[in-house]
Amino acid sequence: MPHDAELELFSRILLHFTFDGISPTLLEPELITAEARQGMVMIRQLGERGHQQQARELCEQAMEQVRQASEQSGAPARVFAEITNELLELHTKLVG
Repeated sequence: MPHDAELELFSRILLHFTFDGISPTLLEPELITAEARQGMVMIRQLGERGHQQQARELCEQAMEQVRQASEQSGAPARVFAEITNELLELHTKLVG
């Protein structure tokens, strides 16, 4: 994968974990979960294509972004906890 294309893909994946008000639709818990799950699918696919290290790193970055989002005023804690658990599970599979 060429470097520019790789960076673009990684940026698109991480956008699925950006919950800082970029999109007003991401204020709904169901939409937050759906958006994060789309990002997790992309991370999983990246790992399945033989890019486990990059997938793990993206998973770690996503977890950090979710952590930061969960600290925002009014953030749905339960939703972010579920997303974090799913990301941890995915990360474990990518390491194993």
